[in-house]
Amino acid sequence: MNMALQSGQVDIINPVPPQFAGMLKNNANVNLKQSPGAAVFWWILIRKVKPLSDVRVRQALNFATDQQALVKALMFGYAQPANSSLAPVDANYDKSLKDYPYDAESQRTAESGRLPGWLQHVDAVQAPDARTAQVLQGYGRKSA
Repeated sequence: MNMALQSGQVDIINPVPPQFAGMLKNNANVNLKQSPGAAVFWWILIRKVKPLSDVRVRQALNFATDQQALVKALMFGYAQPANSSLAPVDANYDKSLKDYPYDAESQRTAESGRLPGWLQHVDAVQAPDARTAQVLQGYGRKSA
C-alpha cells in the first residue's frame, strides 16, 4: 500500500500500517493525517480455568504487560495503550477507567505466587495481530 501511495498509483490509503507511517510522514509528497482509531487489541483470559480463576493472577498479568513498550515496538508509537475493550472514540467508552501501570516487581511478588508454565499458546484472531500475540505470550512466560 505505501509503495502504491508513494508511486502515485493511489491517492489515499486507510488505515496506514504503523510500520510505514514514519516513512510516509517524512515524505514531502505525502500528507499523513492522524486521528484516534477504533481498533483495540486485547487478550481474553478465561476465568473458569486455573490459575486464571484467581483475580490476583489476572491482575499480575496486567501489571506484567508493559503496554507503553508494546505501543512503541509494535505500533511504532502510532497508538495508545488500551484500558478497555472499547476505544476512546466509542460512545460507550468509560472515561473513568484506570490503567494498570507496568510493574514487573509487583507481578513477580503477587500474592498468587508465580504463574505456572500454562501460557504456552496465544492465538491471534487476525494475521496482523500475530506479532502482538507472540509478545503477549512472552510476557506470560516471564512469569513461569
